[in-house]
Amino acid sequence: PHVIYDVADPSTAMSLCSHDVKLIPPIYVKPYVKRQKNDAADAEAICEAVTRPTMRFVEIKSVDQQAGGVLHKTRALLIKRKRRRNVTLLPAPE
Repeated sequence: PHVIYDVADPSTAMSLCSHDVKLIPPIYVKPYVKRQKNDAADAEAICEAVTRPTMRFVEIKSVDQQAGGVLHKTRALLIKRKRRRNVTLLPAPE
């Protein structure tokens, strides 16, 4: 039977389905792109990068870690909006 997970992150969903998921930061793949940026060139670069023995992978974040990141980003956005609003409400200097 197929199980459907309600997970926002595809890597987490794939790992829950018993797949071996490895994440590569884009900055490590970029040196392997040989031509213009398109999906085929990106896929070729990823295949080349993943075969390197010294490639460093990123850990998959847990759902709790992802939720914490969303919380911090939302808080930062609210603070930014509040500061912007307060600046527009200040009286003009004479």
